[in-house]
Amino acid sequence: MQSLTHRAGISQAYILRLSSTKNGQCLQVVQSAFTNLLGGMGRTAGDTAGAESVAMMREYYKNSALPNCIDLLVRLPAFAA
Repeated sequence: MQSLTHRAGISQAYILRLSSTKNGQCLQVVQSAFTNLLGGMGRTAGDTAGAESVAMMREYYKNSALPNCIDLLVRLPAFAA
């Protein structure tokens, strides 16, 4: 199995240069996963409000956020932590 850095075409040294600690790298990944989720819900809901907004965000979560298994696998342990 190829490493994520190899599949992305970047070196592990480059990743370490972006964040000086593994803890910092993990926090960046978690932040990105939640930013993707909240950004997608915000774009989907747009200018709606109330029940309509909730329904649109629910559909976004079901159709777009859940199928994105990488972000989901990052968010679940973050919630637990």
